Amino acid sequence: MPGQHGSREHVQVRWYDYYRANGGVVAPGGFQGEDLDVLARAVLTRKNPEVCAPVMDAIEKAQDRETGDYSRFWAERDYLRDVGRVRASVFLVHGLHDLNVRTGQAGQWWDALSRRHVPRKIWLHQAAHTDPFNVRRDVWLATLQRWFDFWLYRIDTGIMREPMADVETAPNHWQTSRTWPLPAATTLRLPGAGRQTFVDDPARTADDIVADGGGLAYRFPPLTRDTRLTGTPEITVRASLAGDSPYLTALLVDYGAADRYAGLRTLPEQDCVGPGVEGDPGCFNRREYVTATTPYEIVTRGWLDVRNRFSRSVTTPIVAGREYTFRWNLQTTDHVFAAGHRIGVVLISTDRDHTLRYPAGTVVTVRPGHSKLEVRLTGKG
Repeated sequence: MPGQHGSREHVQVRWYDYYRANGGVVAPGGFQGEDLDVLARAVLTRKNPEVCAPVMDAIEKAQDRETGDYSRFWAERDYLRDVGRVRASVFLVHGLHDLNVRTGQAGQWWDALSRRHVPRKIWLHQAAHTDPFNVRRDVWLATLQRWFDFWLYRIDTGIMREPMADVETAPNHWQTSRTWPLPAATTLRLPGAGRQTFVDDPARTADDIVADGGGLAYRFPPLTRDTRLTGTPEITVRASLAGDSPYLTALLVDYGAADRYAGLRTLPEQDCVGPGVEGDPGCFNRREYVTATTPYEIVTRGWLDVRNRFSRSVTTPIVAGREYTFRWNLQTTDHVFAAGHRIGVVLISTDRDHTLRYPAGTVVTVRPGHSKLEVRLTGKG
């Protein structure tokens, strides 16, 4: 049997990708301004923390918020480099609305495991930074039981003959598939010709900009049938920048009214799932989704510091106003665009909730005819 035990991972695969993206300094969702030194100081709980002051100061300096470059400091905190040493099976779980530990971390870990044919299973759910215990409790507990019965006790529960992926593509709507991501790949050319320009305004959030039609918005024709996107999109943009902000941000948008995830609500009813012990009765409140009908959803996003267009490790300044071809990845996702909806791309510079905020006024000029989005789409019509 390949592997002597199982594991369920909830880790930062690369600490760099928690606080950086493609050479840019970014913040985990909801924690703008946090960096590795802030976290290190927050978890320092010893009675005499002053003895660790030199280490904390060294972390603050080495993390480098000036360039955001990948360095030896970040390489030492890059667990993906050790994926070749994985001997256990892996059950990977992630929330599709988690902007804290981002879906890109799950995606790169999953892809690396796949290339090495590690025995694996994946669950992706609609919630954010939480556990499937809160969103699909009975099935989750039964699945875990069968997973560990097989990998720890070698009991043939049939779990490895079942579909590899369970994905909640909408609140309480699950789909299974034999592999993940789904294989169908396509290229969408951004519509439009010539040059198109916008001016960066770091005072506005990405949602503000999408709602008001700001940035540069590119919408593809309405879909004639439900279309599912899986995996990690990549965008290529021909553009120039002139100003202080070095960021290009791509937002992948689902345009069309739908009832969408808006959070979790705790209910008074409880489930008792195990024997109680002192301080833990083994009973837990049920939870349910909160949904809201919205005209659009930002499905995923990705950031690039254009000075790192050649390498996330090396800052190479650009010439203001000169055109370059930029390519970067968005966060991994799984999303169904309903028939009649439109897939859209919105290009902005500063992503207020995530990137550093440089002075306003950077002018970004894009050639849509030389720009494209590469995605995995199935059912496209």
